[in-house]
This record gives sequence, structure tokens and C-alpha cells, in this order.
Amino acid sequence: MGFTVARKPNAPLMPLSGKTRDDTISAVRKTKAVAAVKSMQQKSLNLGNDKMSLKEINAIIDTARGKTGG
Repeated sequence: MGFTVARKPNAPLMPLSGKTRDDTISAVRKTKAVAAVKSMQQKSLNLGNDKMSLKEINAIIDTARGKTGG
């Protein structure tokens, strides 16, 4: 498996097979998931959500639950 930028190698190439391949794919997925969570957290901070009161948070939860019928 290798990574390219503009069709030029950008990372070391390494053979992948069996468990090594599965471990690599798992690691890539985990890295992407962690990056996604960090991005959501930063967006939330940028929107000022860290300054919301418990009353505001509960109102949003109540509204969401009311819309889903749960």
C-alpha cells in the first residue's frame, strides 16, 4: 500500500497481506474517526457551545426528542 500526491510517491510503500493489511486498515479508520471527533469538537468550540447552560442543553435535547417521537 502506498500514498501518492500528483501521482508521485508521498509515503513509504509496504506490502500488506492478511493480518497486516487488516491492522493497517483498522489503524487508518481509527485515525480518521479521531480526526472527525476532533473536528466536531473544534467546530462546537468555535460556535460557543462550551458556554451553554445546562438549561439550554436540556431544551435542545427535549426539542430533538419531541421531533423523533421518542
